[in-house]
Amino acid sequence: MAERRRADLRGEARVAAAGHGVVRLKDVRIPADLADVSPGGCKLRIQPEIVPVVEKLIPVAVALDFAGRTFGATIVWSAKGLLGCRFSHQLRLDEVAALMAARRSGR
Repeated sequence: MAERRRADLRGEARVAAAGHGVVRLKDVRIPADLADVSPGGCKLRIQPEIVPVVEKLIPVAVALDFAGRTFGATIVWSAKGLLGCRFSHQLRLDEVAALMAARRSGR
């Protein structure tokens, strides 16, 4: 039997990333690593033991602090230590570039 996979519904290409930042959920700060990014959203890696707590709140609005900037987003899915986030607005190319620059420079 063939494995069923969830369809990728995004229209934009994802770019692998590796920046480190913080997910701010109300008064809680969760360390996170950027796994990939597109103008519409991103995938984050967090400590697997935190995922069950976040899952109970999905969908939930958060602030993402990466590359010296803050991005509004909504966590829309989670799985195996990963969070899928949709940005509050489509990122401009310079915003995506800032996230990619953070990856290269380690910021």
